[in-house]
Amino acid sequence: MLIDCLYTHFTSGELRLLAKQNGQNRMLIAEAGAIPHLVDLLYAPDAGTQEHAVTALLNLSIYVDNKERIMASEAVPGILHVLENGSMEARENAAATFSASLGWMRTEWQLVHLEQSKH
Repeated sequence: MLIDCLYTHFTSGELRLLAKQNGQNRMLIAEAGAIPHLVDLLYAPDAGTQEHAVTALLNLSIYVDNKERIMASEAVPGILHVLENGSMEARENAAATFSASLGWMRTEWQLVHLEQSKH
């Protein structure tokens, strides 16, 4: 159990750093299927793992296509969980992730309504 916790903490931290570095990493991490696993880690009992997971999601959300992937992974309840229960840094990054995701949703909603008004 301890080994699993340490491994999860380490890997989520590495994904956080890789996602921070450049756009290609953001794209490749998402394409490899990491987003649903990071969403699961938002409920980790270890505050550090939670912080790494939510910050990795924030970093991944910089790449526009990942915003849809994050929302499709049903991340909102996990992000809200971190907002209520996480460390101060995790809460700040959860709020930023939530804001970025809502911004994407608003833009998508506007595009749908614009298309509908053309018809």
